[in-house]
Amino acid sequence: MTHTTKAANEGAPTSVYFPTFAALPGRLRARRRAAWQRSKNAWRRSRRTLAVLLLLAIAAHIATNIWASVLLNRELAAVRSQGAPLTMSELALPPVPDERNAAPLYRRAYKHMKRPQVSGVWGERSQPSRKLLQEDQEAIALTRQAAMLPECRFNTDWDKGVFALFPHLAELRNLAQLMATQAVQESRDGQLELALRDIQVIFRMSGHGAEEQILIGVLVSRAIESIGYQALGAVLQTNQINPRQARQIAQQLPQRDWPAAIAKSLRGERAMGIWSYDALRSNRLNLGEMFNFFGDGGQPGPLARLTNRPLMLLWSPLLKLDEVYYLRIMSRHINALPAKIAKAPSRLVPDPDREIEQLPIYVVMTRSVMPVYSRVWVTAKEAEVERGLAQAALAIIAYRSATGEYPLHLSEAATLWGSTLPPDPYSGRPFGYRGDKDSFLLYSVGEDKKDDGGKWDQRAVVYPGTDDITWPPGQRK
Repeated sequence: MTHTTKAANEGAPTSVYFPTFAALPGRLRARRRAAWQRSKNAWRRSRRTLAVLLLLAIAAHIATNIWASVLLNRELAAVRSQGAPLTMSELALPPVPDERNAAPLYRRAYKHMKRPQVSGVWGERSQPSRKLLQEDQEAIALTRQAAMLPECRFNTDWDKGVFALFPHLAELRNLAQLMATQAVQESRDGQLELALRDIQVIFRMSGHGAEEQILIGVLVSRAIESIGYQALGAVLQTNQINPRQARQIAQQLPQRDWPAAIAKSLRGERAMGIWSYDALRSNRLNLGEMFNFFGDGGQPGPLARLTNRPLMLLWSPLLKLDEVYYLRIMSRHINALPAKIAKAPSRLVPDPDREIEQLPIYVVMTRSVMPVYSRVWVTAKEAEVERGLAQAALAIIAYRSATGEYPLHLSEAATLWGSTLPPDPYSGRPFGYRGDKDSFLLYSVGEDKKDDGGKWDQRAVVYPGTDDITWPPGQRK
C-alpha cells in the first residue's frame, strides 16, 4: 500500500508559486516606522546634549558681548578724554551771522559762473579768454567779497553720517580755478597788483575750505592752496618784481598748520566711523547699504530689512570688537601723524596698511569704514615743499631784479635775500637748483629723496613719490 500511494503521488500534477508585490507597501511602512522610532530614540538621547550646547553658546555670546562692551566703552572714554568728537553732531561748527559768513556768497558766486567746470588754464599753451572771463565777472566779484569774510559755514546735514554730501567743496575748487585764471590774465595785462590780490583771495579760500572737520575738506583745501601757488608761479614768470615786492609776497604766503588740520580731520573721520557702527546696531543702516551691495542704486528689499535685525543681534559682540580695533588703529595713526610727517619716510611702492591686513577675519567693518589715510602725511609735506619753493623762487627773482641775471648758485640768492632760505623738507638740504643768465630750474627731490635733476619720472603714474617736485607746482620737466 505504501508503494501504491507513493506512485499515485508521483503522478499527480505539481503546483507552481509566482511571487507578487502585494506585501511591499507593508514592508516599506514597517521600515519607515522603524527608522522613525530610531530617530526618535536618538533625539531623546541627544536633546539634553543639544540643550546644554545651546545654553553654553548663549552664555558665551552674552559673556563675549559684555566683555566687548567693556573694551568698547574704555576706548570711547579714552577718545572723549582727549576732547575729540564722538558723534556727527559734534562736527558741526557753531553758526555765525550772515555778515561774517562767506558760505552764502560762495554759493551765489558758483551759481553765476558761466563755466562751472574750470580747469587749469594758466599754462604756456592755454591763453585765458578775456571774453569768457568778462562773463564771469559777477562770480569773480562775489568770490573776492566772500574771501574777505572771517568765517565760512556751509549747511551740511551731519546727521546723515557717511551719506552726508559736500557739494560746496567742488564748487570752491572751481571758483579757485576761476580766480587763478583771472590772476594770470591780469598779470599778462600788466596789472601785477590786481593779480597778486586775487592770488591772496585763493589762499584765503583755502583757509575757508579747511574749516570742514573731515578729510575730504582738508584735501580739497590743500588742492586750492596748490592752485594759488601754481597761479603765483605763472604770474612771476610773466612779470618783473623788485626785491621789496618779493619780500612782501613772501610775507603773505600761507602759513597754515597742515599737520594739525589733517589730524583734526582724521578725528572727524573717526566720529563718522563711530556713526556707522551705531547706525548698524540701531538698524538705521542696513548691511547692504553699508557695504554698497547695491551699486546700481537699488535699495535693500523687504527680506534684507527683515533679516538685518536678527543678524545684528547675533553679530553684536563681534561688531563691538570690530569697533574696538577701529578705534585703536585710528588713535594710533592720529597720534603718530606729526612724527610721521617729520621723518618723511620714503616708500616707492605703496602697499596696504599692515595693520589692516593683520586684523582677525571677523573684523570686516574696520576694513570698510577706515579712511584712506596711509599717504595723508604727504599732503602736509607737499604744502611745506611748495611754500619753501615759493620763498626760494622769490629770492631768485629778487636777485635777478637787482643784478640783471639769475644766480648761478642758490646760495648767491640767499646772500642777497638777507636771510636763510628754507631747506628741502624731504632731504634737509637746499633745494635743487640749476641757473644761468636767462632761466632757472628749482625743485625738491621729492618723497623718494632721489635727485633726478628736476625731471619727472614716469614711474610716478604708478608709484607716487618717485618724481621731483618742480617750481611752479605741477610743472613737469
